[in-house]
Amino acid sequence: MRFVPENSNWFAIPYIGEATYRIGKFLRKKLQCQLGYFTGRNLSTFFMKHKDKLKTDKIQCGVYSINCSKCEKIYIGETGRDISTRINEHLNHCRNSNAHLSALASHLSENTGHTPNISSVQIADKETRKDFRKIKEAAYIRKYKTKVMNNNEGIKCSSMLLSTIVPLVKNKGKQWEFV
Repeated sequence: MRFVPENSNWFAIPYIGEATYRIGKFLRKKLQCQLGYFTGRNLSTFFMKHKDKLKTDKIQCGVYSINCSKCEKIYIGETGRDISTRINEHLNHCRNSNAHLSALASHLSENTGHTPNISSVQIADKETRKDFRKIKEAAYIRKYKTKVMNNNEGIKCSSMLLSTIVPLVKNKGKQWEFV
């Protein structure tokens, strides 16, 4: 048992299912107090998490691009995880013909002979904040709208916000950047 506030008639006991209510009824009578319940650890907390933990000094996350090797189409995406993890997911979707899971895989399945140009993968903009990544991805997609193979235009943003951001996106040789 754990005491909630000092000098109080309240106690908190762990919730363990229906038996908790019977125990609580007994304790209320014997101790003449009020009871609260708290939950213990769930079974899922004992297992390892399947997502990457962010170590900002090592993980490169943000907006990225992948070029097609046969045409000038590019895929623009964003990730909060390590870029190499996300690229490997795209490649697995391409290998397994999961066109519904990736616009890149969809482009490759519709155009025979096209392959992703792995050496062209680059981080267009590093960003750890999710909302900013989504906005920047949408800005890049709209900036290069004639060349992208994306199925959608990214996050729905006001045209005023994007009209302010899109002109700031420029292609500096092979490296994209926000000015």
